[in-house]
Amino acid sequence: MEKQWRSNLASKILSLNLKRLSNDFKLLYGHPVVLVETFVDLSRYKGTCYRAANWIYLGKTKGFSKRNRHYYPNNHPKGVFVYPLFKDAKALLKAELLPYDFNLLYRRDFMEALRQDNRSKEAQGYKTSFGCGFRD
Repeated sequence: MEKQWRSNLASKILSLNLKRLSNDFKLLYGHPVVLVETFVDLSRYKGTCYRAANWIYLGKTKGFSKRNRHYYPNNHPKGVFVYPLFKDAKALLKAELLPYDFNLLYRRDFMEALRQDNRSKEAQGYKTSFGCGFRD
């Protein structure tokens, strides 16, 4: 197989994923993603691909890990990068009420997405039941 070089590959991959993320999430959970976050181990990486893709560096974490419900120090702070998917992401996140419909129980597109996911799992051999209180 011949090696090929593609400039800005990481930025391109991030961009393509971010374009899909909010709509895919909205289809499954009924609301969009407003802001994306990621953590980078700055002792090993510089976060260059995130910086090149215009992610915002917020600073470092305090260096804790979570196991079950408990946090413990791990002495490895991570860099926090965020990327707003909406121009008014800050205002949306600070608002008392979000302007999106979170009532998922009677939405047909959401119910159909659940059914398709359920069929897919059954086709893979998983035993699932749809008796979780949802109604058409």
